[in-house]
Amino acid sequence: MKLLAKMQPALKQESKKIILITLVGNGLMWLVWWLLSMAFPEKVVFDITVLLGGLVGGVIAVWNFVWMGLALQKAVSVEDPDLAKKIIQANYGKRNLLRIVWVAVAIMLPYFHYVAGLIPLVFPGTGLKLMGVFAAFAKKENKEVM
Repeated sequence: MKLLAKMQPALKQESKKIILITLVGNGLMWLVWWLLSMAFPEKVVFDITVLLGGLVGGVIAVWNFVWMGLALQKAVSVEDPDLAKKIIQANYGKRNLLRIVWVAVAIMLPYFHYVAGLIPLVFPGTGLKLMGVFAAFAKKENKEVM
């Protein structure tokens, strides 16, 4: 696969973390959604649209992270700081466009529950921040986290 060949080892390792964070986040989201549908069946529906929304939203979230990592790799490898800045800015715009298009698709198409499709977009950032907090506590206790 061309994409994996382009990825440096650090990006591969971080991408695995993001995939795990997103899978765990989706699993927890689906569990909470299912529990809410059991408690409030007239208000909360757990169906295929919830699963599809979470699945596609998770893929978009992971791809967004990988795409950012690839752009950072490319920017670091160039000598000209102005060119590096342009690479990062262009990538940021494209990644935002991807998210905006996904939000529109999730809202407009009946195949996705839009809330279940949008929630996974916050999993990578939130998960990394939580891992940082846990790592700080573990460092205090001389333990290693991921």
